[in-house]
Amino acid sequence: MDFAVIDAPNKSTTTSASGFFVRIATKEDAPEVCNLFKKIFQQEMTAEHWRWKYDRPYSREIVVYRNEELVAHYGGVGSQVLLAGVESTAIQITDLMVDPAVRNTVRSASPFYLSAKYFLESFVGHKNPFL
Repeated sequence: MDFAVIDAPNKSTTTSASGFFVRIATKEDAPEVCNLFKKIFQQEMTAEHWRWKYDRPYSREIVVYRNEELVAHYGGVGSQVLLAGVESTAIQITDLMVDPAVRNTVRSASPFYLSAKYFLESFVGHKNPFL
């Protein structure tokens, strides 16, 4: 199969009334993502591991900040697939992380809800790059 590289959608960042700031991650977020990974999973994610997982054409990440501190991450690794004989792309959700200090917030304004909603609306489904 021969696939073109998928560009990230041109979505603007959003803020919520709860003080959370949600946006598509950039390479500059990698150190904070690795720190949050260690905090949540008690295992180190090295810069090399992050690059292997997210610095590739089909990977996507959403980050949620509060007061300039990363409090949530929603990532996925995409791949080329054949679905019923049709070439397409799909994405497997990977590192879902929310800092314990902000897990008890209102559901529709929670960092998990915001990251999942923004990820799915930005990348998955009709007119988006992934199934």
